[in-house]
Amino acid sequence: MSSNVSLFQSPYLLTSRKFPQNAVELESVLSKSYIDIAQNVNISTSGVYEKLQIDTRNKYYNDAQPERKRQSYRQVYTLAALPNAGTATIPTGISLSSTSQFVNIYGVAESATIAVALTPWVVGTPNDAPYLRVNKATRNIEIITTSGNWTTFSAIIVLEYILN
Repeated sequence: MSSNVSLFQSPYLLTSRKFPQNAVELESVLSKSYIDIAQNVNISTSGVYEKLQIDTRNKYYNDAQPERKRQSYRQVYTLAALPNAGTATIPTGISLSSTSQFVNIYGVAESATIAVALTPWVVGTPNDAPYLRVNKATRNIEIITTSGNWTTFSAIIVLEYILN
């Protein structure tokens, strides 16, 4: 990436471009077009959500080596049924180290009639909601419910994380 390109550039390309007929001018326009495409592809985020570790193409700061950004990864997990006032665990399968960090943890509980975001805090009855967290010591996803209101719900959980 050239030094005059903004690191905060939006990953969008022109949808049309007029190319000159003069070969000398065309070379310059084609070169710029290729650079624009390469730069935008390189800063775009992967929209792939799988039940295996995927490179998100997102880069995060690195205090130890600012010139070397840290890569984040994404993985999707599913749970067929939420617990009846208890804790459901799903092994992440992620090899965490002392430098690993979670950058995004989110999910949805869904029944035949309702979809609701999993919350990052415990909500007690009567207005309960499924609570989502990752236990780094056990490397398990934990979904906690405080009532039996959620037994007909399944869940999809997405973890995004940096391994180093």
